[in-house]
Amino acid sequence: MAERYQFSGGLIKNAILMAINAAEEDGNKGKLLTQEQLEHAASLQTASISELSRICTTTNPVAKVVDLPFSQTQKNELNGVMVAWDWMRQSGRGFNLLISTTDATTGIHAVSALAGELGVPLRVFDFETVSSILRDEMLVDPVTQRKVYPMTLAFSDARADSAITLFVDWTGEAARIINSEFDNDSCSKYQEMLAKLRTQRGFFCLVTKGIKSQKIPVEFHHHLTLTFPSNALQVRQWQANLANEVFSEQELTALVEKNPMHIAEIDSLATKAEVRALIQGRNEPGLRDIYETIAQLRGKSVIPVLFGGG
Repeated sequence: MAERYQFSGGLIKNAILMAINAAEEDGNKGKLLTQEQLEHAASLQTASISELSRICTTTNPVAKVVDLPFSQTQKNELNGVMVAWDWMRQSGRGFNLLISTTDATTGIHAVSALAGELGVPLRVFDFETVSSILRDEMLVDPVTQRKVYPMTLAFSDARADSAITLFVDWTGEAARIINSEFDNDSCSKYQEMLAKLRTQRGFFCLVTKGIKSQKIPVEFHHHLTLTFPSNALQVRQWQANLANEVFSEQELTALVEKNPMHIAEIDSLATKAEVRALIQGRNEPGLRDIYETIAQLRGKSVIPVLFGGG
């Protein structure tokens, strides 16, 4: 069986629990499990893995906190988060981290570095998808073999306890609910997540955008706001992305002072500016392309008067 089913320790535990549950349902409680029962449970486990992959991406990060494009203060805070998690874990409790950032990708990079440092897998879920309460999107629980909502499956003990579970809120919906102090009819799925956080025993993280409220839900043990890297680092990143273009350091400094960004945002915006220039028949983007791309994505005019902005 070991050769046929390449399972981790957690999945082996799941398969055994499934076999035990099936035996009890058949009136064989307390008896030794047969190979046939274990084989059947392992096959069901394989099918369940396929279902989970519909809503979850699992990786084994190798990134380190020291390599993140963050300030030393921010890196120290992330290192402190790992110390706090270890303390909570030793006492049998879970740790819930809330990360607020202007760029969800940067938040993912931060959590990936935590997983890399801790040497554990990273399980990534889209907040909107995992919060679904549509019956058509229910999935089979690997242990009970009953259909459950994605949120329930995401917090399954056998998986969540041995990895970092990350919910990525790309649209900032969770932040809007927090900012409204729950004065919102659409926050039921957020409340369901908080209920899970009260009892989960693993390392959980929610990355969202635009938290303004100082009243962070008590279910989170720490709120980390990712600050922008230094202007000098931002300028160097723009220079690296626009290596074939000639922009003065003064122009790029003015750009980052008016539009501070995380490194991942700069990479994305530089690519979009390049695409914009190519579509308009030019081989290289100018500053106007960059400013107009930023304006389109941020929903406001950030084009200096020099380039026709207000």
